[in-house]
Amino acid sequence: MANENFDKIVVLLADAKAEMRRLVHDAFRNFGLRGVRDYSSVKALQASIASNVQPDLIVTDARFPDGEVFGLVERMRRGDLGNNPFVPVILMTWNADADLIKKAVDCGVDYILAAPISPQDVFKRIQILIADRKPFVVTSDYIGPDRRRDPSRGDSDIPLIDVPNTLRSRALGETVDLDALDAMVQETMAEVNEQRLIRHSYQINLLVGMILPAYASGKVTPEIQIHVQKLAAVAEEVRDRLIGSRFEHVGELCQNLSDVADSIHSNWEKPSRKDIDLLTPLSQAVLASFNPKRDSSEMAGEIAGMVSKFSGKINEEARRQLAEA
Repeated sequence: MANENFDKIVVLLADAKAEMRRLVHDAFRNFGLRGVRDYSSVKALQASIASNVQPDLIVTDARFPDGEVFGLVERMRRGDLGNNPFVPVILMTWNADADLIKKAVDCGVDYILAAPISPQDVFKRIQILIADRKPFVVTSDYIGPDRRRDPSRGDSDIPLIDVPNTLRSRALGETVDLDALDAMVQETMAEVNEQRLIRHSYQINLLVGMILPAYASGKVTPEIQIHVQKLAAVAEEVRDRLIGSRFEHVGELCQNLSDVADSIHSNWEKPSRKDIDLLTPLSQAVLASFNPKRDSSEMAGEIAGMVSKFSGKINEEARRQLAEA
């Protein structure tokens, strides 16, 4: 691919280490990238994304003295920061511990580069993002590039979403019309929003499937408090995401579920029996409303399998901790 068009690409380069910024910046210029803007903190990078800057690519270190970038990327992917949630992000890290890698994967970056890192490594990823960027997937906890090694196996019902890629457009010498880009972003975000609602309907039923047995048996552990808190948060997000979607008519039902979840959360050790009894019909009604074309018994079977699988993971982790004690 000819590099003569790379001078049109706008890159936000963030790293607390001035020497590393200079090294990468100079290398980018040698590769033909002229529109590189440097930042030394998360706060400065966030301010730039929130402004009228229209980046085509973000290359950033993972950790800075004023914080980490994971929350920043996650907010961007959700559409809460900046004008384009789909800007490609390459993350660099000098300390690739397991916790950092998990945060990086979960927040929705495109690539993670661990030390030792060379500018050539970064540029290779840029070329891949131009030629063959992965489509996005949406789950209840994730919005970002598809990370499945084989998308044809497992979770095959999760649609792949092609997202706007101004990095590719500029590299190919195409004119990026900002009004057209905004329209594409809005259209794609509407699809993301609908997929998020559908995935949340499954998560709501998964959480209810783990919460109810605990209250029925009287074995209410602090873990159940976490599940109840998550249920309340998901129900609230579902309610808020309904605005402007084709599921807007489900608003009253989701408001009721949100109210019940908040009520249980406020007194999670001894909630109202009425609230507990309402969880099943409300959660099942939400699932049916967001999946009108699916058979209810088939979905119930999937939820049961998810509950069993999740409970198995918890039991396995408990056994591991006991063995290590």
